[in-house]
Amino acid sequence: MSVPTGPVQETDRFDLYMPIEAYDQENRDLLLDEKVTQYIPFLHTLAKDNDAFSRRRCTHRSQCLAGEGAFFDVVHRESGEYMASSGFREMHLDEKWAEWGIIVSSKWQRKGVCDEVYEGCIAWARSKGLDKVTASTWPINKGMLAFFDKKGWKVVGRHSNDYGDWVNLEIKL
Repeated sequence: MSVPTGPVQETDRFDLYMPIEAYDQENRDLLLDEKVTQYIPFLHTLAKDNDAFSRRRCTHRSQCLAGEGAFFDVVHRESGEYMASSGFREMHLDEKWAEWGIIVSSKWQRKGVCDEVYEGCIAWARSKGLDKVTASTWPINKGMLAFFDKKGWKVVGRHSNDYGDWVNLEIKL
């Protein structure tokens, strides 16, 4: 069984695809952009390693098929250009929650992509019966923290790991 090759969610301007092989290189290019990954440098490092990157994309596909995650390759419908990766790194359908994240191409930042893709992801989450979404970001990522605040997310804690210190947030759907 393979992931669907057509869009699984649509917004006004964008099509959201499960992580299909056709977009592997575009996803890698996104992660190799240091401006894009300044708050998630470990993904930039991972993208430099062919095997690690391939394993990550295969894991994303497997998670989608198993209902354990849902990463989306985001493509501008009109131009066909790959502009973002978003979705749910971790998903627990039985517990009705998932962890959301997004990475937007430098070219597409400050153009409403995050807002529109977020709304598409939330619509998708609701269609799967989820009632809570969580996220974590670095405390220095002021733009993302402002976005979460604007959308009504609540800070629910902090944690630290090998990648740094994180602010934990959640929103009830």
